[in-house]
Amino acid sequence: MEARDLATHAEVDTFRVGVACSVLAQDLNAFRGYTRATSTAFPSSPIAPRQENAAGLGGAVQRLANILAPAAKLAAHREEVLLRAPELDPPIAIDIDNTAYGTALCNYLLLTYWPSLAEASVPEQPPYTYNRYYWFRVFVRQYTSLHGSDGGLEQQAFQMLEGAQHPIDWRLIKEIDEEVTKTGGASRHLPGM
Repeated sequence: MEARDLATHAEVDTFRVGVACSVLAQDLNAFRGYTRATSTAFPSSPIAPRQENAAGLGGAVQRLANILAPAAKLAAHREEVLLRAPELDPPIAIDIDNTAYGTALCNYLLLTYWPSLAEASVPEQPPYTYNRYYWFRVFVRQYTSLHGSDGGLEQQAFQMLEGAQHPIDWRLIKEIDEEVTKTGGASRHLPGM
């Protein structure tokens, strides 16, 4: 394994440990009766208040279904994204029309650069942090399955969260990461999707 690959794995592992620590801190503070805390893994990022869900294990799936935009609704804007993407500065250096990862990349670009087109399709309030993160993670998963590991893309996913202008629900981020890891993005056909 090359040194670059080891560094990439270390960055990803550090991110995952940070998310796990944030979730543990959230659970501990909820047990103590607190509603907000500061993550030790991400000192500048407050943890969002825990949202209880009486649905049990299926609650994670339902919570994602209530926040993430269905792929079918975002697909209605694909042609517009394909028309606008060449005008981006800097230009997108990845084949947006690729059959393996193009849909996920289009959805991410739509929510990032032209969110007003998708307003009626997205249950989350702007700036669509969780939807953007989800579709970017799906894109990264699909892209790297074809082209191999890319530390820059993994870092960009983390920077998206780091730059959020609101508290991040790290439990939801963990659920998104688990879903993308488990399904590779094929699960946008969740109940209600």
